[in-house]
Amino acid sequence: MRFAQSYTINLDHVRAALNKTARPIPAAERSLGECVRDLLAAARRSEVSDAHARLTEATERELFTQAIRQAGGHRFTGRRRP
Repeated sequence: MRFAQSYTINLDHVRAALNKTARPIPAAERSLGECVRDLLAAARRSEVSDAHARLTEATERELFTQAIRQAGGHRFTGRRRP
């Protein structure tokens, strides 16, 4: 998603990206603070070495999922600011 530049990203692109990167992430029902706390605790126990990447991925996934839902599944054709 970050490398889309001026290309249009549609629902199929997002779904494909989400399917490719799917891995265990914090549950959506929990607050952001709870997710951060649990990821940091897992990192302290050496269970994960990529807490930042996991949180970023989960946040982006939720952001795009909700954006698509709110747009009624319609693609966004706006341009990203540099």
